[in-house]
Amino acid sequence: MNTDWQTWTALGVVIVTAGLFVLRAMRKKKGGCSSCGGANAPIPKH
Repeated sequence: MNTDWQTWTALGVVIVTAGLFVLRAMRKKKGGCSSCGGANAPIPKH
């Protein structure tokens, strides 16, 4: 593995960005429901 530091830095940035994207997507799925009007809609009392 004879690569320079820029390759590893770019790989790290990609991995961190992908991880944040996945975490945000998972959070939105947990908090929402199909009957909600949007992210700012009040939580319906089921």
